[in-house]
Amino acid sequence: DLYMRGYHYLLTCSFYTDEKDKYLSHLANLEKFRTESYSKMSSITQIVSFIYVHSGRLNKFILLKRYDEGLSVIPKTLKRIAKYKDKLDAHRIMVFYFKFAWLYLMAKQPSKAVDYLNEIQKMEIGALREDIQIYTRLMLLMAHYDLSNLSIMDYLLSNAKQIASKYDETNKMQSSTFQFFSKITRIPIGDRKMEMRKFLSKMEDIKSNVYEKRNFMYLDVTEWLKGRV
Repeated sequence: DLYMRGYHYLLTCSFYTDEKDKYLSHLANLEKFRTESYSKMSSITQIVSFIYVHSGRLNKFILLKRYDEGLSVIPKTLKRIAKYKDKLDAHRIMVFYFKFAWLYLMAKQPSKAVDYLNEIQKMEIGALREDIQIYTRLMLLMAHYDLSNLSIMDYLLSNAKQIASKYDETNKMQSSTFQFFSKITRIPIGDRKMEMRKFLSKMEDIKSNVYEKRNFMYLDVTEWLKGRV
């Protein structure tokens, strides 16, 4: 358990510092250890190994921006979630659903992303992981924009702002994204690509700030924009 936790921390650090080679090496070592030790693990340790390894696999495709490939690992993770559902806390399931949604959104399957984002919203999690609850609402805006569901954007935007104010958790990336979606649905269709380019430039400036960069590891709005301009 301690050995796996150590690799989990190494993976997390490599992910947030965008060190792809180190990440792949750490994940390969963790996968090897799990394969060799699984039969000797207690049932609790097996669940821990599932969380670390499957999260590591999903993050690998997010880090490498290979979103279509990442979809292939979701079914196996879902089977494990179903198997261990009674022994997993809501936080763990929420994080998995969030990663699923991001992979589907970036693989140009926004309706599937909405399915998982709606599941997160339905979960009884109270004040758990306030950051992900806010980013879930931001991703919903992105997904419904991709689906051209512009008639509900004001409602979604109002809800996202309400959640953010409730938790007193609004950074530059979040507030700028609110402003963008408030404006983009009110301008002519022909002007929207230009507005997106301007917003992408602004986001890249914000992302270059060392204090803001971590926020983009949760939800990289710049990657979403690049796929649409």
